[in-house]
Amino acid sequence: MNKRVNRTAVLISLLLTVPVLASNSLLKCIVGQDEYQPAEPGQVTMKGFLCGRVEVNREGRLKKHIKEEHLLAGFRKRPGSHPWIGEHVGKWLHAATLAYLNEPSDIALEHKIKRIAEGLMACQMNDGYLGTYAREDRWSLGKGRGWDVWVHKYCLIGFLSYYQMTGDQRALQTCQRAADLLIETFGEGKMDILAAGTHAGMASTSVLEPMSVLYQLTGEPKYRKFCEYVIRRADAGPKLLTNIEKTRTVQSVGNKKAYEMMSNYVGLVEHWRATGYQRGLREDMKRGHPQV
Repeated sequence: MNKRVNRTAVLISLLLTVPVLASNSLLKCIVGQDEYQPAEPGQVTMKGFLCGRVEVNREGRLKKHIKEEHLLAGFRKRPGSHPWIGEHVGKWLHAATLAYLNEPSDIALEHKIKRIAEGLMACQMNDGYLGTYAREDRWSLGKGRGWDVWVHKYCLIGFLSYYQMTGDQRALQTCQRAADLLIETFGEGKMDILAAGTHAGMASTSVLEPMSVLYQLTGEPKYRKFCEYVIRRADAGPKLLTNIEKTRTVQSVGNKKAYEMMSNYVGLVEHWRATGYQRGLREDMKRGHPQV
């Protein structure tokens, strides 16, 4: 990373992020090189209070309390019971995978991860859809909807983590089928991705993160092109970059919803890793730079 870093809130948030994948062993396309490399989960040993809390999380929340039937209910019987029910399985897969990589002797957790991942794969529809809405309600806002792309984001993140853990090509293929459906649905002359997400569109444009990682893993130009489209829309709608360049504060970005906003900035970091995209990372970048 360029050592001349921008001391704005944007950069602070970017530096606090962790890549979706724990290692670069499967990556085919990575350009931006981090100044510091995070330790692999298996290299991390914790003691004391933090160790105890991590163990409680692994043994209690990940292995015991969160059930397969609850994580997959909205996919097995669409529509789900609430609009964003589908986000939880991807979050669980990501967290559980990292916990397993930290403690690879945990066979029970390994089996549960594989069982849930395979269960979610079985729920993917023929066209690649990985959401929990009825067909007529896909990608729509209003009436409690608007989380379809957001759910796909977390399913992609979960499967990408699982692929890193296992090398299971079916997981990568599942991601590609879902990503191809997103590309077929959104873009120039198609549906506007801003119109499919809440919080000024920041929920849907946060799909930039896993799509950038998918490009890193496959080198497929169509995924890079889609990421560029998403960045354009994120800047046209919530002004992800333009407003923070003008004001040096996140208070002017979108509707200021921190969770969805941060997810977008994580996506920009992954896009930088994949392509070397510089906007927002360099202190000397001024207004008037080339657009994506």
